[in-house]
Amino acid sequence: MLSASVFARAPCTSLPADPGWRSVFSDDILTIFTPARASESPQLVARITWPAKPEHLYKIIWDYASFREHVPHVRKSEVLLSTGHRKWIYQQLDLPGPMQDRHYILESANNDSQPALQRYRVTWQLSDRFELPASQLVRPAEFSGCWSIQPGSAGGLDALYHIRLDPGGHVPHWMARAGMRRYARELMKRLHTLLQAPEASNLP
Repeated sequence: MLSASVFARAPCTSLPADPGWRSVFSDDILTIFTPARASESPQLVARITWPAKPEHLYKIIWDYASFREHVPHVRKSEVLLSTGHRKWIYQQLDLPGPMQDRHYILESANNDSQPALQRYRVTWQLSDRFELPASQLVRPAEFSGCWSIQPGSAGGLDALYHIRLDPGGHVPHWMARAGMRRYARELMKRLHTLLQAPEASNLP
């Protein structure tokens, strides 16, 4: 287990063991951990242990061009550039209620993955490599995260998902935290349903 300071540098390596983190939700699909201190920037960690192949989940989360089909609130996801283990993606988020929608460019990498061992790691962060299109949409103040996927018990998977998001604009952090928890639950429910469907066995 990692302390909070180490966890901040390697958030998908292990679950946060520091007492500054706590479990705030758990069901048959996932467990969510968040920092106990309200002053921390909005972030969470979700752990999942599912009866599905690690490479099947990895294939979905690395396929940014198909995010609109599987990821909540994604209105647009366009891969601008793909070079080896790195991608740059333009995305638009359709947010609920009175909040303005967001847009941004991500730089995502999978270079720490070990497919031969069924271990996959995907990271992402905001990027300024490409200029955002002129728009009334708002760029988040901060957006980063990672997936770490490895073999679990009985041929399944064991994965950690970390997200840190400050939506910017005039959204207070308490609202961002609540929205992030709802988002994580909806995302994992969609992914779980997708991976349990009969057609999931046809994924390469």
